[in-house]
Amino acid sequence: MFQLIQNVPLFSGISSDGIEKLLSQMVIVKLTPNQVLFREGDVGTSMYIVMNGKIKIYHTSPKGDEKTITIFKKGDSFGELALIDGEPRSASAKALTFSELIKLDAFSFHELLQENYNMVKAILIELAKRIRKTNAQVQDLVFLDAKTLVVKTLINLANEHGKRVGLKKVQIDVPLTMQEIANLSGISIEVVEYVIQYLMQRNFLTVEKGLYQLDLSKK
Repeated sequence: MFQLIQNVPLFSGISSDGIEKLLSQMVIVKLTPNQVLFREGDVGTSMYIVMNGKIKIYHTSPKGDEKTITIFKKGDSFGELALIDGEPRSASAKALTFSELIKLDAFSFHELLQENYNMVKAILIELAKRIRKTNAQVQDLVFLDAKTLVVKTLINLANEHGKRVGLKKVQIDVPLTMQEIANLSGISIEVVEYVIQYLMQRNFLTVEKGLYQLDLSKK
């Protein structure tokens, strides 16, 4: 756990003694697949670090439909925003797989901020990255066609959550539905289904045990 905390960008500037203190204030949270950690509008009392598993961050429409925003993996931190501005959670979070998280309460979080400028700087950098990612997604929706949007989404998922399968393929190691791919691409599920079929017919994309695999030898 000490090594995991050291590798989290948010805590990269904290001393060894600071990390030991941090570990003493943390709690382990275990989640099963589809278990909700918190919901949009909840009061934010903690932040989390992923030890193992995959966590989906999403919005829910008035009709109950889920719009996936992003997926966090091992070493990622989330939930800081509600602790910084004191506003309710801006999105919901739930586990896609069996997951283990480190939980840090609001008091300990703010104590760390007061003691470590490097942590403040790391938070600002992380928030800037998320804003830039959102801006890039908006630009993609404006300038890219549907097929390119889906392919780019799959490649981004492979870069963030992929593992090699043989010499030519990368498997997206997250169970995803067509609707979640549509949400991440920002287009309708009907269009995504068409594009997925197109990619599978050309052997760029295959599905093994419910997980998508990209053939890197295909152009």
